Amino acid sequence: MGKKILIGPGLGTEPLVQSNVISIIHKLKAANLNVPLVIDADGLKLVAEHPGLIQDYRGPVYLTPNKREYENLLSGSEVNAAYIKQGHPNLTVIVKGHEDVIKNNQISLTCKEGNSWRRCGGQGDLVAGTLATFSRTSNPPNTPLHHDDLIPLPAFDKHKGQMGRICVIGGSVQYTGATFYASMSSLTA
Repeated sequence: MGKKILIGPGLGTEPLVQSNVISIIHKLKAANLNVPLVIDADGLKLVAEHPGLIQDYRGPVYLTPNKREYENLLSGSEVNAAYIKQGHPNLTVIVKGHEDVIKNNQISLTCKEGNSWRRCGGQGDLVAGTLATFSRTSNPPNTPLHHDDLIPLPAFDKHKGQMGRICVIGGSVQYTGATFYASMSSLTA
C-alpha cells in the first residue's frame, strides 16, 4: 500500500517527543518525499504552535481537527490561517463535528450522515487511522477526498443502533473490521 505517516493519536505533549516529531517533519520536507501525512489530536497542537511546520511539504497533508482544534489552528498564527483558508493544493482539512466538513482547494463537502452531537472518545483516532490507510490507495495527490472515504462512521452506526446513546468507541471497534474490509474491496473492484 505504500508509506504514510500518522501523527497525533497518543502522541502526548511531552516536550522531547514533540521536538522529535518536529524534527521528523523537517527531515521529511528536506527529503522531498511524496508521503501522505495525516495529523490529528496533539499533532494539531504542534501545527498550531509552530507556524509553517507543514508548509512546503511535498506529499498530501490531511488535518483532522474537531471544531475547537480547527479554531486553534486558525487563531494561532496568520501563517497557518492563510495556509489553511487559501487551501494549498496538497492540503485537505476534515473538521469533525455534528456535521463534518471536508475541504481542500477544489471542494468543500458537508457530511450530515451518521453523526451524533458528541463523538465517543477515540472515534477521531479511528477516522485518522483509516484516513492514513486509505490516503495512498484511493487518492493520489490533488484528488478530492469524498466523505464516503471515511469508514469509521458505518461501524459506529452499527454499534449505535444496538447500544443507543451509551455507546463508547471500544464497542464500535468490533464492527470496524468488516466495514473496513468492505471498503477496501470496493476500491479494488
